Amino acid sequence: MSIRAYIEETTTELVQKTSWPTWKELQESAVVVLIASAMIAIVIFLMDSGFKKINGIGLPTAKQFIDDERTSKNKKRSSCT
Repeated sequence: MSIRAYIEETTTELVQKTSWPTWKELQESAVVVLIASAMIAIVIFLMDSGFKKINGIGLPTAKQFIDDERTSKNKKRSSCT
């Protein structure tokens, strides 16, 4: 099969044989995906918050990490003098 024949068959398949959704169907599907994504995000957030409360742990924020680094550097400096 030549490249030209392949491109012609592919074009025919996409234009004539494929049933494309209407604009309204696309909008409805997008709304469904948006709502489902938001619900999943909320569930994951709630589960993550619950696990943090149960375990009493969580990843430090950037500010906490920077403050911890500064504190440890200050302790090293004061112990050297």
